Parts: sequence; structure tokens; C-alpha cells
Amino acid sequence: MKNLEHRDQDELNDLAFFFKKIIGGNVSFSENIPNDREKIFITFMKKLEESIELEDIILIHSGINLSKVLDPIWDVVDNFIILLYGEEAHGVCMWYLLERFDEEGNIRPWVDIDNKEYEILSLKELWKFIEFNFSE
Repeated sequence: MKNLEHRDQDELNDLAFFFKKIIGGNVSFSENIPNDREKIFITFMKKLEESIELEDIILIHSGINLSKVLDPIWDVVDNFIILLYGEEAHGVCMWYLLERFDEEGNIRPWVDIDNKEYEILSLKELWKFIEFNFSE
């Protein structure tokens, strides 16, 4: 079987038509898996950031503490991050989500076990940091 990148457009269209018939929806083929992993990671982390912000807003404005409901979900999220990216990457992700801002809203550096500081300002930078330092 040919590599996806060596298929001509007619073959890809035939495959897309075939899968559309089976699953009833449009299908696209990706030739850049690492880039897709980056997009998935960034989307995943953005959703987690939004969830944390919403949880804080609900607590501040209504006094409702959702931790009893959300803590089990966060346990699952923690375990998925560890499973997908490893224990060390999990630590960086949790720092990014929960500890990167100080009380004044300034970004703190990530400090590794050797006390080396890293400035990670965006999810794209976080992804690159994890890929460079923790990927196999």
C-alpha cells in the first residue's frame, strides 16, 4: 500500500468517498501528524484553561464551589495527561494551567528539578517545550 503522501488526488478522493459512504460524513486526510498533535494539544489545553476560568467565575459570583463535582473529572484529566505525555510533562502542564501567574498577574517561569528557569508564554511554546524535553 502506498504512503499517504505518495497517493495522487484521485486515490484520496476515492478513499474519501468510500469513508463518507461508510460513516456518513466528510473525511479529510492529514499528511502532517506532528502538526496535528500540536493542534490537538493546544485545543485540549485551551479547553482546560477555559474550564478553570469558568469554575473560578462561578465560585466568585455565586459562591458555588464545584470541586466535589469537578475533582473526579480533573483526576481523569491528570491521568490522561500522564498517559499521553508523561509524568514530567504533566507537571509542566499543571504549572501552566494553575501556577504560571503570580498574585499580580505576572507570568512566573517554569523551574525544573535542577532549578533551571524557563519562560513559557504561550501554549505553542508549552507544546514545543514538552516535545523537545519529554518526547521519546
